[in-house]
Amino acid sequence: MAFGPIFLQSCAHVSVQPPSTPFDHYEIDTLISMIKEQDCLVHTIIRTGRLRFIMDGTKSDANIVIAGTKDPFKINIELTHAWGRPLFQILITGTKIRILSFTEKRCYYGFLGSLVSTRFFSVRIGDEQIWSFVRGFPVIRRYDRAVSFRGNRISLLNNEYGIQQALDFQHPYNLPAMVSFPLERIELSFSDYNNDNHIRYARKTRLNDYKNKTTLVLRIKQSIFNKDIPESIFELNIPENFEMLPLKQFGNK
Repeated sequence: MAFGPIFLQSCAHVSVQPPSTPFDHYEIDTLISMIKEQDCLVHTIIRTGRLRFIMDGTKSDANIVIAGTKDPFKINIELTHAWGRPLFQILITGTKIRILSFTEKRCYYGFLGSLVSTRFFSVRIGDEQIWSFVRGFPVIRRYDRAVSFRGNRISLLNNEYGIQQALDFQHPYNLPAMVSFPLERIELSFSDYNNDNHIRYARKTRLNDYKNKTTLVLRIKQSIFNKDIPESIFELNIPENFEMLPLKQFGNK
């Protein structure tokens, strides 16, 4: 009799979540249209928050101010210490990128897709990844075919049927939870969503660069969308005593 309660307790029913089914064609079209619609809603961004950089177990944090326009494509990022001392200014105009490192007294220059490698941080940057990261919502690349091989995921294929981009969605809200770029081995995740006049955006965005073994985590405190941004914001004043250094090209670490 002493084993009765133990036996009954060990056989208690455990609820198992059944695996979700792949999206059908209608669901795929609906979700892709939603992401494209969100992309069309935002023309400019101004954001403030905190950025954490993680590499080899080492973490460093900085305040961040972001200003950007989608067309023409321009992004200015300023990173400062908690007490206000400037660390970096990153200016992207079209395909060009320039980085002022105030601690190193250097100006790095190159093109999007280069390996940004300074003494303090190292990460690869492409246009879709950087806009998705600062916007807090994924951008869809041009693709040949969209399919769903498993639940909550859409894979975008190129004309050779290779997966160039994969989108994972939160259940049951069907907001983007993650976007991955298998060829570049880069992954972005989105969480803590907010709604600003129908503009959906993540207040926490994480970028994992698996090839370079680095992680960026962006936590947004304030966002302003679709306000005019003065052209002076996208100017880079390089001090005369700064050394000019080219960035390494993508994949040539």
